[in-house]
Amino acid sequence: MQVRVLLTGESIAATPWPLPSAVRGTAGAWVEFRGIVRGQEQGHDIPGLFYEAYAPMAEKLIRQIAEEIGRQNGCLALCIIHRLGWIPVGETAVYVGVAAPHRREAFSAVIAFMDRLKEIVPIWKLGASEPS
Repeated sequence: MQVRVLLTGESIAATPWPLPSAVRGTAGAWVEFRGIVRGQEQGHDIPGLFYEAYAPMAEKLIRQIAEEIGRQNGCLALCIIHRLGWIPVGETAVYVGVAAPHRREAFSAVIAFMDRLKEIVPIWKLGASEPS
């Protein structure tokens, strides 16, 4: 199983990680999830969000979670990209791409991964005011 993890301050591309050639012919599903910054936080309009992380620990935990969930769901490849710093409304904060033999495994892996990411990975949403 191939796992790619990236924490970045840059915008996440429209196609950040196409289906890896190593799984072509084996994958029956390629599922992508994007967590997009909404225009409201706790009932108030916002221009964006600021994310901060202890990067070495966050990357290590993300990789461990991806490998565990990938094995549990029979996945072939996972790509996780989490943006850090200031992210304006409408832009992607987190991207998850999963290749699996069937759609059910791919969707299950995305859901399980996002639940675990929010529970235990040291990435903090610090605020909604624009940086000065």
